[in-house]
Amino acid sequence: MRRIQSFAATLVPGVLVLGIAVLTAVSVSAQERDDRPWYLEAHGSVAFTQSADLRAPGIPVPNVGPVDVLGKTTFHTGWGGGVAAGRAFDDFRVEAEVSWRRVGIDHIENIRSEPATAASTQFAQRLAQSIDITGRLDHLTGMVNAYWDVPTGTRFRPYIGGGLGTVHAVMHKNARRLTRPSAEDLARLSPEARQSLEDQGGTPVVDDKDQDRWGFAWQAAAGMGFDLTDSLAVRAGYRFLHVPNLDFSLFQGQRTSTSSPVTITAKPVHSIDFGLRVRF
Repeated sequence: MRRIQSFAATLVPGVLVLGIAVLTAVSVSAQERDDRPWYLEAHGSVAFTQSADLRAPGIPVPNVGPVDVLGKTTFHTGWGGGVAAGRAFDDFRVEAEVSWRRVGIDHIENIRSEPATAASTQFAQRLAQSIDITGRLDHLTGMVNAYWDVPTGTRFRPYIGGGLGTVHAVMHKNARRLTRPSAEDLARLSPEARQSLEDQGGTPVVDDKDQDRWGFAWQAAAGMGFDLTDSLAVRAGYRFLHVPNLDFSLFQGQRTSTSSPVTITAKPVHSIDFGLRVRF
């Protein structure tokens, strides 16, 4: 949480300054749509994301050799919200936005192995059945957006647009084994991992540390707005947030002595937004 607060303290002012600079530059030559060109908006959203790629490379399997275990990590439907400040120019709007989304980690599925021998496949399936992962994935974004409000001559105005900015993703995860490790499994662990189990009294539970990643992001959005009054409007729409391939490590303290860390690669985020906009 401190990392999120620290990042937000740096991100939010930067995005607002950039947004104001863009708005000021555009306003020099743009014609105002009406006498209330400036606006503030708040929105809530239902968020969901694609299954993340799960990869456990180089796990040694007896009589087979190193095996890559591959699969998917699914997520529960989540929620989010955000605020934006902007200005309208005729049928176009430019804004600076800060938003946040959270989805919960669900389960592991589609486990397979490469090479796909009978022994490696059985090992991969046994591994998947013995591991449980819970937690959540948070996305904090700072964007500069541009929208076109399609003129219809009515209070209903469809819109389409998108934006560029940055994303700060934090994965809070708790992974545990549902079965005690066999002697064969213990033999695959590094000395540090075996010592970690001994320190826990032999209970094979792993509480992974939170990890954060950040990078460039872009988004596309479309929906429908409705003018309640001259100064108040509501909207509902769809948003696609594209994030870079963000890799998060799993079982950091319990990887095998010869394999690379297990990773979860996050994917784009989708959301259905409901917003309230006040013009002034």
